[in-house]
Amino acid sequence: MEARPAAGGGFGACREWSPDPLLRDTLRSLPPAPACLTLHGPHEPLPHHARRVATPRRTPYPVHAGARFTGSGLRLELDWLPDAARTVTATPPPALAEQLHQLLRDLAQAAGAPIPSAFAPTPQQTALFTGADARPGTGRHVEQLVWVWHGPLDTDRFTAAWQSVFDHESVLRTAFLGGARPQLMVHSRVTVEITRRLHRAGDWSPLLERDRLRGFDLRRPGALRLMLLEPGPARPTAASLPTRIVLTYHRALIDTWSAHLLLREFYRAYLAGGTLPGGERRPDLRDYSAWLAAQDRGAGREFTARTTPPAPPASRPARPAPATGLSGVGRARLRLDAAETSRLAHWAGRWGTTESSVLQAVWAMLIYRACGAGGPAPVFFAVSVPGRGIPLDGADRMPGPLRNALPVHIEVDPAHTVPRLLRTLRDRALDMAAYEWVFGDFLHPDTTDTAATAAATAAAQAGTLIVFEDPPHPLHALHDDLAAHGIRAEFAGTVPARSVLPLGLLAHHDDTGGLVVTTVHDRALLDESSYSGGNMSGDHPIAWCKDYQGGRAFYTGGGHTEESYGDTAFRRHLLGGIRWAAGMTEADCRPENGYTALFDGSSTSGWRQAGPGGFTLTDGSLSSYGGLGLLWYAAKEFTGSYSLKLDWKAAGDDNSGVFLGFPASDDPWSAVNNGYEIRVEGTRTPDRTTRWTARAPATRA
Repeated sequence: MEARPAAGGGFGACREWSPDPLLRDTLRSLPPAPACLTLHGPHEPLPHHARRVATPRRTPYPVHAGARFTGSGLRLELDWLPDAARTVTATPPPALAEQLHQLLRDLAQAAGAPIPSAFAPTPQQTALFTGADARPGTGRHVEQLVWVWHGPLDTDRFTAAWQSVFDHESVLRTAFLGGARPQLMVHSRVTVEITRRLHRAGDWSPLLERDRLRGFDLRRPGALRLMLLEPGPARPTAASLPTRIVLTYHRALIDTWSAHLLLREFYRAYLAGGTLPGGERRPDLRDYSAWLAAQDRGAGREFTARTTPPAPPASRPARPAPATGLSGVGRARLRLDAAETSRLAHWAGRWGTTESSVLQAVWAMLIYRACGAGGPAPVFFAVSVPGRGIPLDGADRMPGPLRNALPVHIEVDPAHTVPRLLRTLRDRALDMAAYEWVFGDFLHPDTTDTAATAAATAAAQAGTLIVFEDPPHPLHALHDDLAAHGIRAEFAGTVPARSVLPLGLLAHHDDTGGLVVTTVHDRALLDESSYSGGNMSGDHPIAWCKDYQGGRAFYTGGGHTEESYGDTAFRRHLLGGIRWAAGMTEADCRPENGYTALFDGSSTSGWRQAGPGGFTLTDGSLSSYGGLGLLWYAAKEFTGSYSLKLDWKAAGDDNSGVFLGFPASDDPWSAVNNGYEIRVEGTRTPDRTTRWTARAPATRA
């Protein structure tokens, strides 16, 4: 377009109505461009042929161009305001339309012009793209992988490494084309989105939730983005202050397995200076789509018919209840340590099964108990499979949305043994291995099929989903190379996507070999506050004693390994509990009434950081990093006499402590110079294990 020098030149894409709120706000803050180009979907209406507009329309652009692909080619149309010739171009709009037409013909005839090819998405991708719950603002189908970067971080190299991953992995450059039959297209170049933000110590759940709700516009390539949360503007040394990193992605193009593969590729690129060797990966999503289209639909329908319950089954581990009136997602988490996990695996192995089968068996029994049946009864739930066991060479190394959910229908009979239930579930898992590619909507043929419709209806009855997945570790065989650069990565885990089912159960092994189980539920259907237990958060006691109905009860969570009983301190602990329960000694087992929790294990609300460094909150524990900085309670001032109780856990020769009675200030030296300190040094000599550095009047701890 020609433009007058005083007006400037250029045009803008009409994205002011973008579903991405951040993009929408950014574009609205910019000065309006003199012209706008709108790329419509194949089935969206276009304005009529070029015509004058007698009155100003809603659009602020003097010239508005609209384009879309049709069955016969590309259709381009122009709308313009009467003063367009004065503000935008000296060329009459009809002549301008002819110039554009000629330019497009020249481009189409250019030798070697790249023509991107479209391909069919998988049925699962189609369902996610066309479903309203996959759009920005819902937070559904968006997962987040979070980890902590310890050591020097070169942000330019970080960006270059991720850009190299985008250049090598076509799934990261793939986007949907709209229409009655959605298609996918791989773009030649996509720039990775990396955001850097300052985030001091504290609860970062609201930040993660805002990023999740932002979602993705699947019509734009790049269904993965990163956010670097840096602890502060001043970094004394590159290795002292860790950086939290959030990798957010949409399950329509990337699953958990894929995210771990991509993260490993990134670290390889980072160690290589920011560039991955080799070309584009194959097979990729295009090859998987072609393989999937060649599969036998009849075999898939036969499998689903076998797993469809004959009658409405029990499907939830809770009795029906009225609507809660709540909204959002609730989460709960438990963890077995490495020793407990090993014992569980050995016990499962005695019956020829795995931990996954044990988890399914427990879930089936909970569903059965909730249904209140007096005899044998069918239960029904869905189980997630990684989708990497298909006979497509390289599928286990291919990023893409291969994870799938398959139905499990089984009869629970209280007269049978648990090992029998375990073996039945094991056999079902072996049967499912050949059908990891089957998706419910894939079973719908072009014509009416009663069996397929019944299968889809039954699948909707699966009120719960079990996901047991151990994806490849991102740093496998890379730890030594990273350590040579002074880099260490600490993986906090995956924040799972909101399930469309009322309740999801997710399990995986952590870096230490422990088993972590997380539940995700719809709070509109399940109110966790109605449960009287489970209120201990991260401060659950490992041992306790209680006077109960005229007797005494003592509990300890220790003693799960033979080595425990070789520990003198544990034997002394166990003997003390036995002696107290037998009435041979006394102990103070009264409940701690009257105390106010300053820290509940889930949030640092009311606390403020003073000075450099910070604290991370993981599994109910606060861990310090970097600098002299202190975390102090600013929500309320305590004066007079009071009792303060705290729990410490120090590593190695570290020391810790607490300051009392200092003037409120964000300067850490206020506490050091004016307060009273209790120092905790667990590895010192007995007289220095815990000590006062000064006496605090009228204070007990």
